[in-house]
Amino acid sequence: MKPTRFSIYRSFLGTGISVCFAASFLAGPIAQAAPIIWRAPSTVSGDTDVITAGTLSYAYTMSNTTPTVNGVAFIGSTSTTALQTNVTLAGVTGGNNTTTFGSGAVGTGYGNLTSSYQNLLKGANYTSSSTAITVTLRNLTIGQTYAVQLWVNDSRTAGSARNAAVTSTGGNSVTLDYNNTETTGGVGQFTIGTFTADATTQALTITGNSSSQFQSMQVRNISGLGLANGVWNTTTTNLTWSTAANWLGSSVASGTAMMANF
Repeated sequence: MKPTRFSIYRSFLGTGISVCFAASFLAGPIAQAAPIIWRAPSTVSGDTDVITAGTLSYAYTMSNTTPTVNGVAFIGSTSTTALQTNVTLAGVTGGNNTTTFGSGAVGTGYGNLTSSYQNLLKGANYTSSSTAITVTLRNLTIGQTYAVQLWVNDSRTAGSARNAAVTSTGGNSVTLDYNNTETTGGVGQFTIGTFTADATTQALTITGNSSSQFQSMQVRNISGLGLANGVWNTTTTNLTWSTAANWLGSSVASGTAMMANF
């Protein structure tokens, strides 16, 4: 039967211990699906936000620094078109700024972060209007399952009331807040999406309500771990959890650290 409506959430593979429900009992294989299924946004809190499940494919930050956060090494860049050969970018009409989006004294959300985590958040590629940035992940292996983690942040007062929708064709959409306090020193949010590659590339879009931007991203290969986010796509009763057709993009929620939205 279809489960009672609720949201399953636990930080990815136990990074942070806040648990509403563990989904370790979930049955059924992870269906191949190009659409990215995004987890509900999480507000930046500390180094363990950075997921470590599986193996790192690549990680980048637009502050042009080289921080290592929670054991994950990020490569810095200022490019508005490509991140090495792994990511291509389109629609970055505003440019890159490596420092302006990070501010806040000790005692604020941003000020209390480690300097390495601050480096993930202070720089960004951005647009000059609410047009979309298209991010294309490259060098994927068909049939492998991936997690992509994406951050937005603007700790200035200019970040007040700003947000961005993150989505991919056929997947769900989540909206990330740029500044959780709407004042200097507030912090932004991140999301984690899962997908099974049906091509060597995978596109996603970031569309802001005022201007679009992203600070950092990482892609991890989580094949063989039995992990996938899921969005239940039917109100029909008496349907089984493991039936792929009952889930958006045929992505059956599975694993002890994943999310199911109803």
